[in-house]
Amino acid sequence: MGIRTAVSNTGPIIHLSEVDCFHCLRIVDNLLIPSSVESEIRSKNAPGKNELRNAGWITTKELDGIQKEKADKISKDFGIELADAEAIMLAKTNNIKLLFTDDKSAREIAEYYGLEVHGSAGIIARAYRSKILSYEEVRKALERLHKDSSLYITDRVFKIALDLVEMTRQEGK
Repeated sequence: MGIRTAVSNTGPIIHLSEVDCFHCLRIVDNLLIPSSVESEIRSKNAPGKNELRNAGWITTKELDGIQKEKADKISKDFGIELADAEAIMLAKTNNIKLLFTDDKSAREIAEYYGLEVHGSAGIIARAYRSKILSYEEVRKALERLHKDSSLYITDRVFKIALDLVEMTRQEGK
């Protein structure tokens, strides 16, 4: 697959589940999530709850006391959700360079900390490159993500994702 491990916050798990694309998270061999992300999904009875339960390749990690303190400070200093800060901290303390998030503020903070960030649209586009989705499936998945999910995607981001898929398709010919 190429990418071995990533960390995710709540957003991509929910949004990909809403459009039946949870399996696109398999662009990585191992996905780590902080326990706060799992708790958030379960407490809200959110899409992805059942998928998360059955995904043996996803590991829930509890942050230790120092990591929780640092995540709390990031959350307060930068005004992001605690679960987002914990996902960033989990990536940093485990030397993982890739973070999945759809939250703009979390993305900015993660990039500030040197992480590479992909959102749900990028995950779907990469799923095409990884041959998890066919060309038709990826186009439909991106359309559903744009129109039917709770994720707000601008027309510009939608077009960029489609263009990435098209470029990958042209490279493959």
